[in-house]
Amino acid sequence: MSVQNTGEPVVSDFFCWSVLNIIFCFWPLGVGALLQSRKARKKLAEGDVQAAKSASGYALAMNVSAMILGVGCWVSSIILIIKNHISHI
Repeated sequence: MSVQNTGEPVVSDFFCWSVLNIIFCFWPLGVGALLQSRKARKKLAEGDVQAAKSASGYALAMNVSAMILGVGCWVSSIILIIKNHISHI
């Protein structure tokens, strides 16, 4: 199976990752990433590749930050729950 290049630029919008960050990680940054993802899609549809790449970059940065903060919060919460449970034994 071969893939043909249509000549259209490929710009990732990180939409799914943004939604997952809203649900599971740090939602305030996830919302910002989702807005940038939508902006990237819109700008790409309008043909403004440079603006789409810029919005995509912001979405990526916000998603990475949301994931780091979210995982940190989850891990900290689990550690505190375990520590609290052990101290009551």
